[in-house]
Amino acid sequence: MASVVRSETDLLDFVDTAAIGLHWVAADGTILWANPADYEPLGYTEDQYVGHSITEFHADGDAIQDILRRLKAGERLHNYEARLKCRDGSTRSVLITSSVRHDEHGEFVHTRCFTVDVSDRRPQGVELQVEALNREVERLRVLASRERGLVDAILTQSPYGIIVSDAAGQLTLHNKAAESIWAGSATAGSVAEWAKYRAFHGDGRPYDAQDWGMARALAHRQVVEPAEIRIERFDGSRGFLLGGAAPIFRADGELDGAVSMFTDITKFKLQEDRRRFLVDAGALLASSLEYGRTLATVARLAVPGIADWCTVDIAQPGGVLERVAVAHVDPSKVRWVEELEKRYPADAQTAVGAHEVVRSGKPQLIHEIPDQLLIQSALDDDHLRLIRELGLRSAMIVPLSCRGRTLGAITFVSAESRRIFGADDLTFAEELSNIAALALDNARLYHEAQQANRAKDEFLATVSHELRTPLNAMLGWATLLRTRNLSEAKREQALLTIERNARAQSQLIEDLLDVSRIISGKLRVEPRSVDLGAIVEAAADSVRPLADAKSVSIQLQLADDARHALGDPYRLQQVVWNLLSNAVKFSIERGSVMVVLRRIDAQAEIEVRDQGIGIEPQFLPQIFDRFKQANGATTRSHGGLGLGLAIVRHLVELHDGTISADSSGLNQGSTFRVRLPLSGFQSVQTDVPSTDSRGVAAPRLDGLRVLVVDDEPDARALLTAVLEGHGAVVTVASSVDAALREVQKQLPDVLVSDIGMPGEDGYALIRKLRGSIDPGVRALPAAALTAFARMEDRTRAMYAGFQSHVAKPIDPDQLLMVVAILARRTGGG
Repeated sequence: MASVVRSETDLLDFVDTAAIGLHWVAADGTILWANPADYEPLGYTEDQYVGHSITEFHADGDAIQDILRRLKAGERLHNYEARLKCRDGSTRSVLITSSVRHDEHGEFVHTRCFTVDVSDRRPQGVELQVEALNREVERLRVLASRERGLVDAILTQSPYGIIVSDAAGQLTLHNKAAESIWAGSATAGSVAEWAKYRAFHGDGRPYDAQDWGMARALAHRQVVEPAEIRIERFDGSRGFLLGGAAPIFRADGELDGAVSMFTDITKFKLQEDRRRFLVDAGALLASSLEYGRTLATVARLAVPGIADWCTVDIAQPGGVLERVAVAHVDPSKVRWVEELEKRYPADAQTAVGAHEVVRSGKPQLIHEIPDQLLIQSALDDDHLRLIRELGLRSAMIVPLSCRGRTLGAITFVSAESRRIFGADDLTFAEELSNIAALALDNARLYHEAQQANRAKDEFLATVSHELRTPLNAMLGWATLLRTRNLSEAKREQALLTIERNARAQSQLIEDLLDVSRIISGKLRVEPRSVDLGAIVEAAADSVRPLADAKSVSIQLQLADDARHALGDPYRLQQVVWNLLSNAVKFSIERGSVMVVLRRIDAQAEIEVRDQGIGIEPQFLPQIFDRFKQANGATTRSHGGLGLGLAIVRHLVELHDGTISADSSGLNQGSTFRVRLPLSGFQSVQTDVPSTDSRGVAAPRLDGLRVLVVDDEPDARALLTAVLEGHGAVVTVASSVDAALREVQKQLPDVLVSDIGMPGEDGYALIRKLRGSIDPGVRALPAAALTAFARMEDRTRAMYAGFQSHVAKPIDPDQLLMVVAILARRTGGG
């Protein structure tokens, strides 16, 4: 071995490319390592297989526990038969050979398992039995022809059922094996009667007398090769036999009778039929991506092949089960049971039934339904009588589980057929359920994808509308200012309208950015001790102009013992501002909005209550979902992107708080409650963020030299106008190279540079300045100006070498303040 495997790498290459599956399993059942031949036939990737418990992949839970127990006891297993679950819901049959590896102290390290997939091998059971039965029939024929008495000697020894008739076709003899196979006495009647009443073709037609094996052996005096026969046993059950027959001759050559030998192949036929059924069911279920049709197909497939009754229940929020499909061969019974269930709803707390199966995720098998169970289930005597009339005999309830979720349950019940379900039936039902669950989940995912696409289209239409609406006002008034000689009052109205709509559009863009941060997990808060009362008052002040325009009063009730909290003042004000804005927006004319800050245990509660249009009950559970609006039509009365409340919920949760909404319905007003943990600190940050910079005196920049770099002429013109309007001396450049030339001509006091420019961008410019050999150039104060306004963009600008970051669209007063601060750092005026 050493001459072939020269290194550990050689060995790993060997096992990775081996055709036989190998895997190592820890003592707790965790798969530690596996080669591709082990997991790829099952449809898994290495990440979906390695690191998971081996119990997740075994169809027989008891079997894998038995394997682990025997291995821990030191036993070596050779060709242990098992069934493994495939990712598509089907199963594969394997032979496993396992042994345990111990360390130098004799402690269990892991098992080493070799897996051989035998699913694709042609089933040998029936074919082998044909050969064996042929040999046995010939042996018995020879013995019987020599001496009839020898037949008696082998009747009790043979594992096959044996029936003997005389030359007239009357059945005269049988063995115990025949009684067992036929479930009762096999001596009554004649060969012709058996052919008529006990044997059937595959489509259910009774055999003609001359088709029956013993009849042909008597008529043609020759051996009849073994063939499959569908039978009805004496107890009423049906099955399949593999039977052959041969004539018996006396010593003088005269016909003495016939002998038939047979073996029960019902199990083999059932496995074959079930395998074919699952393949066909999988193809049929996969062909539909409609949720309801898939579930109806599941029930229809089960009846009558598996059960007399089949019902499908799907789990809904709150533990409620919704009956979505019922099937029975008699449609009138389906309607009768539906009415029965409406009259007597199922008890969700019972330990037997679909509710418990969905809760536990484990199947239930009731071999024979006892009358005591019916008594316990009945709500009254009339209910019990109706249940008994159904004639329920046996039941199986299996979970619809896929990708770690239990979606619902399928119930199979036998009644008219009097069939008793066993462990094999339960396994089959679980396999069908796995396939159905996968198809159901695919249908659900497809449905959700369609909904997401519709929501996306609706959202994009809303975004277009909401962005174009303020743009229309700005462009319209700007055109009038340029082309018409407006009065002073109209000019003032135009400028106020343009400013108001520009701020509204800026807020819409900021909401979109916040949602992007939420989705990417990059939205952060910077908590510190804050005064919630001051935050509420500041938010109310910023919303009051909108409220005054609608004659809506805003009333505040702020409790002193609920003010001290830990939070990000900017984000908390965003929360309160959003709730207040919505309350005013959806309020009636001359209505009122009440904001209450109170203490509840160790939490502060901010309640915003309005008298507006309210919320419909069916929409209330979706009120905090992204892109959701109660009315997304073009005829809606109120604008917005449907993002504000989703952002609010995320911000509240980042503060370890909760938010809820309540409304009695349309035109009944609505109430939003935010709960936040209170802080034990009394030293509170009283400064709250200002909503804009108006009202703050803008600094003078007299004589300050400012270099503005931007590739857009309109942007350069605006920046120049703002800065020169406050005394700055402005030089402009449209590219990095032009900016570097201006710096060489005369070093400015402050640099204001756009980030996004063709060719080399603002990051390239600041890197070149910070890498200059000139100390003055290296220390040049610089502010980044960019439409990229995410937190990571701000951080990147700081790391690149800028001292400040100003987001577009610019607030002129903010820009002036930033430039003044940067200039003061170098002693500028």
